[in-house]
Amino acid sequence: MDLTLGSVILPGDPNHEVKSSWTASEDVQLAGLTPHMHLRGKDFKFIITSPDGHQIVLLDVPRYDFNWQLQYDLKDYLNVSKGARIDCVAHFANSMDNPSTRIRLRKLNWAKQTWEEMMIGWIIFVVPSQAENSKAVQ
Repeated sequence: MDLTLGSVILPGDPNHEVKSSWTASEDVQLAGLTPHMHLRGKDFKFIITSPDGHQIVLLDVPRYDFNWQLQYDLKDYLNVSKGARIDCVAHFANSMDNPSTRIRLRKLNWAKQTWEEMMIGWIIFVVPSQAENSKAVQ
């Protein structure tokens, strides 16, 4: 999941919000999550909404740090039903309060370079095989 390529983060914005989502097209098992932003990344959250509307925060990184990027592996796989949605909600600080922007405060677009910005929420999941889901015939 990544932010819309047309997103713009204006200079001086201390709390620019970006959202993205992914909906499971089949039953899967969630194995891990990886939040990714660049220098102006402030926070990042993964939230799952089941088909019946029940929500759970899967991962909350309240003080995102570009220099400390991690993949978060779940201790146990989480069953995700077809139709469940995982939302990523992230904020950027493109203001003088952020030490990374003090040198060059400017409008930012989505780009691959560290001095630009991006927001990608990687979801690591497995699709159970039919053999695992069916009873063995003896």
